[in-house]
Amino acid sequence: MMPRSLLALELVALLATPVLCQTPDDLDALAYKLDQLAEEMQLIEELNTLQLTAVQLQTLQGEVAEIRGAIAPIIAARVGVLQQLEPLLKQKRASLIVDQQPPDELLNDIAAREDQLADLDARMDETITAFAPRLRQILSEPQIALVSGEEDARRQVVMLLEVIRDMDADRFNREAPGYAAELERPEEALSAQHIVNIFTTARNLAPEDYQQQQGELVEGLMPIYAPSEEVADAMLAHFFAQPQMPRLLEDKLQAMGNNG
Repeated sequence: MMPRSLLALELVALLATPVLCQTPDDLDALAYKLDQLAEEMQLIEELNTLQLTAVQLQTLQGEVAEIRGAIAPIIAARVGVLQQLEPLLKQKRASLIVDQQPPDELLNDIAAREDQLADLDARMDETITAFAPRLRQILSEPQIALVSGEEDARRQVVMLLEVIRDMDADRFNREAPGYAAELERPEEALSAQHIVNIFTTARNLAPEDYQQQQGELVEGLMPIYAPSEEVADAMLAHFFAQPQMPRLLEDKLQAMGNNG
């Protein structure tokens, strides 16, 4: 029988071998894969909350294919600029490592490439967001609210009202007016006084009455957190423009067929 001390060393060596055999590049590649997997699972969970029908999934497949096709040339152009930028940044690094100021011409070249990337990003955003009206025709209002940030805004308002209802009278009288002044949205016809009035109404309601009237109170404060129409469109379109989306829609449709 192997001595216990030798057996322990053998086990330690066996357990350590996979880690010792992995290079930093291997670990980086594994970390990247795990990050991608976690991101994909998060996206699947968000898709699941939408409860898309088979017809919606099929229609979205076509729209997503068009989005990906429309931005493909922009992505290709972006890759080209990044490839040009890499050697320039390496030159800058070489200057810095010997404690020298990089040449102005080099810095100008880097700035020009960065400007190109910013322009391409703006084009990408415009191209993707242009699909929002078509996506809105496919989805229901509750589904749109989940993806466009509206539902998140609603949750924030509910949390705000709960905080207000939990305040004691002295704190409410002391802090509410200033708080409302910070939250007012004149462009949305939501004044500080109107906010205070909603706060006061919410505080004065009995729990059962508050539950019945909560929806109306929340709607009154939605302009505080609700995204603008432009931002909502961008959030909606960018959600479906993600590179994993074509495969996930296909997988969801296949899973639905298998379960149907």
